[in-house]
Amino acid sequence: MEIDSILLLSCELSTTTEFRYILFQFTEATELGFDDAVGGVMLILGPTLTKGNKTVEEVSRSIGCLLNNVDVQSHLLAASDPQSATQALIDGLETELRNDSHITEPPGHAIIPPYVKPIVGGCLYRDIRKRLPTWPSDWTDAFQSRTAISKTVATSFFLYFACLLPAIAFGILNSSHTGGSITVAKTILAQGAGGLLFSIIAGQPMVILLSTAPISIYIKLIYDISVDNNVPFWSFYMLVGIFNGIFLCLYSVFGLSTFMRYSSRFVEEIFAVFITVAFLYDGIHPIYNLFQEHIYSCSSNPNYPSCDSGPPLVFLVLVVSTLWVCFKLARLRDSPYISAKFRGVFSDYALPMGVLIVTLLRYAILFPIDTPEFASEKDAEAIRSGDLVRLPYLESVSVGIYPASLGLGFLLSLLFFVDQNISAALANASEHHLKKWGGYHLDILLVGIINIILSILGLPWIHGALPHSALHVKSLSTVVSIKQGREAARDVFISVVETRCAAFLCHALMLVSLLLIPIPLTLIPVPVFYGVFWFLGISGLRGNQFWERLLLLITDQRLYPAAPGLRRISQRNIHIFTAVQIVCLLIFCFVSFFPNPYLTSAFPIIIVLLVPLRRLLLPRILPKEALRILDAY
Repeated sequence: MEIDSILLLSCELSTTTEFRYILFQFTEATELGFDDAVGGVMLILGPTLTKGNKTVEEVSRSIGCLLNNVDVQSHLLAASDPQSATQALIDGLETELRNDSHITEPPGHAIIPPYVKPIVGGCLYRDIRKRLPTWPSDWTDAFQSRTAISKTVATSFFLYFACLLPAIAFGILNSSHTGGSITVAKTILAQGAGGLLFSIIAGQPMVILLSTAPISIYIKLIYDISVDNNVPFWSFYMLVGIFNGIFLCLYSVFGLSTFMRYSSRFVEEIFAVFITVAFLYDGIHPIYNLFQEHIYSCSSNPNYPSCDSGPPLVFLVLVVSTLWVCFKLARLRDSPYISAKFRGVFSDYALPMGVLIVTLLRYAILFPIDTPEFASEKDAEAIRSGDLVRLPYLESVSVGIYPASLGLGFLLSLLFFVDQNISAALANASEHHLKKWGGYHLDILLVGIINIILSILGLPWIHGALPHSALHVKSLSTVVSIKQGREAARDVFISVVETRCAAFLCHALMLVSLLLIPIPLTLIPVPVFYGVFWFLGISGLRGNQFWERLLLLITDQRLYPAAPGLRRISQRNIHIFTAVQIVCLLIFCFVSFFPNPYLTSAFPIIIVLLVPLRRLLLPRILPKEALRILDAY
């Protein structure tokens, strides 16, 4: 019989009195005439004369049921010795014995900090006490084997490009939002220096700190308020950032991260889709402005100098080309072309290679056409003179600005608190099988301190990033991709190199990248960076079950995924749950993107209100069993 990727064979022998189990592992999936390729063969040999419930046929049937668990399959195929293979079977058996008819926590569901009664400083002390003994191994684990060294080096460069390009893109965006006050170089410096410090001290060094789309929204909000009220931007920015950091430190000391246990997939999915919407909005908004300026506003006066359809069309072509090339490269791993090794390299480095290819095409094909470049003269001069950071002066700030800064700092701290904890929870997901302590409270304290320093120096804020933290873990992992029936292929994590070295090297390289301004970074056209926004936004939808349930609305019912959880509840309940998420997302987007900074300042509250909404409202409109399946599936 064939059990997915392992072929199970059995044979009775009259010459033996004991059972023998033999496992053959193929170096790669091999075609043996079945519907799917086979990754290994297990042979069971047993005696002819034995009790009825211990015959070779019964034992083979039991082993076959155990091999239906794809985790057991993947661990068997990755076992390097008989002891590892035996342990994989024992672990699978223990898991089956623990399971009952209830829905268990699915692979990939985030591990949240265990709830303990908050004691002042107690949770923070526990994080330090549990994390400190493993600190030396956080560095040495990167050199424990050739595989570990290879993964660490490859992950360092992968993270470098995955962090540098969005940093430049957000630097361009922040510069346009703040009249050139926060530049590309400032964004790179903040992420490089802040991330370097975090990688050394953090409780969970797998978390990557970045300047994100919600932070960009809040920076624009502060700039607009400062302009409307004639308040010095830098002083206002510093005060808001300092109060934000103080609140984060208080959250850490009082152990408030334990209350994230009340969060759920319902909240995480809405926030993740909002990040996608924010990326797409930031990528579409400048295109709309260009079309408005060069085409639509020229209908009354076609002879106006700016009435030229060329610039917006070229801008759009470069954005779409970047998105298309990056996606094609990212999906090359699943194609039959070239060798698997090169497919993996192209797929892992899809973003930097896509940016490079489109940039080369721009100069090879569109050379006579001007495309915008980000302003670099100011950054280059500041880097040469060492004047990249500044200390704002508070003498010119009125007393009334302090309460406003306190209020905005509190709202900003809610955003940081939720985003940082969700990023850490996704990095600590149960499917990753991490062995070291997570350190949620220590990380919140460190993020608060880092952002206080960044605020004083006039640098953009940073906190845990949703996609990059999970990608960091995956890049350091040994992963097997499993496909079962009609279900989509999923990754099974065998082991993870839990080290600080990859994040440390990544952020050190980002600091070195300051020397690449203005040449060669300014050679990359601005539209390409907005294409990066589109790619990051759409890539974030992969694996998001909110998005997958949205697609169910237009999917043939006969082709619904074969997940047993979804088969146990009605389609009506599935669509009601999805509809509530849609309404929450629309309200979230309306508040965040409404052109009124005072309304926009409340968008962190919407994130926090999603938790009581899930706990208090949804149980009144959906059955308990349906909620348990949908919010855990």
